[in-house]
Amino acid sequence: MRFKEQSKQYYILGHGAISFSVINFEIVEVIDDNGKKVVHEFIKLPEDFEFARKYVGGYHSDHTNQFGKSNISKIYGFGPYLIDTLELDDYKKISIEEFENQCVELLFEYKINREIKFAEFIGNVKNAFKNIKMSSHEFYQLLPPEWKYYDISSFQLSDYLCGFSINRVDKILTVIQIDDE
Repeated sequence: MRFKEQSKQYYILGHGAISFSVINFEIVEVIDDNGKKVVHEFIKLPEDFEFARKYVGGYHSDHTNQFGKSNISKIYGFGPYLIDTLELDDYKKISIEEFENQCVELLFEYKINREIKFAEFIGNVKNAFKNIKMSSHEFYQLLPPEWKYYDISSFQLSDYLCGFSINRVDKILTVIQIDDE
């Protein structure tokens, strides 16, 4: 299977405190019957999709440990997880409505004083979900065990959600992510 980036939506709240992205990928070639395998193929594909937080080629991270020692390393990951640790069992089939509720709950923790900006942001999120719901046939959440979290990644696990919608008719994989920027 191959994937070709088709379109993207990206919204930022609070000068980059948190972001919401929706990226559509065309699924080139045959779609596997098992949706978990489709998601896994996307993550394991040896190609970077930077906007989808997928870094097969790696990105540089400057990490300072508790003793003040700095270490610059290259991280090969998908969001806050190392790609090599992810397995089929790390994708949980859920309803898109359940995932939307998780996203909205997380975002309400970031409600800022600028009510208008927050309302616009939430409106964009809900509109994106409305569009995805119309064409989604299967939905999976990336939900690996906590030990797979790579603590020197640039993402905080408590502020990261990722879901995958599969549209089998149009052969589209949609990656939805909320993360702290």
